[in-house]
Amino acid sequence: GSFMPRPPETTIDASATSRFGAGPAIAVLLGDTLHALSLVCTHLGCLVEWSPERRQLICPCHRASFDLGGNVLEGPPPRPLRAFDACTRGPRGLVRRPGGVTS
Repeated sequence: GSFMPRPPETTIDASATSRFGAGPAIAVLLGDTLHALSLVCTHLGCLVEWSPERRQLICPCHRASFDLGGNVLEGPPPRPLRAFDACTRGPRGLVRRPGGVTS
């Protein structure tokens, strides 16, 4: 599997970015749930940014927004962001590609 540093447990709302496979990804820890998504917008390939205030991923190119499930909330993207399986193990977050093997 591929590991991403887990955001600090003392923070209710934390995130960390990393390369995952061929593209950039983000892991967001909200409470005890770790969400992992591609940062590449499905509209024109711009990089989305995490907005902790809105608890959404925002595309600065065309004002699209996505929830932590990758679902399109507004804007022109034709499909959701790619989501990855994610869980926490001790001080780290484990993220794997769909269909991938977790170690």
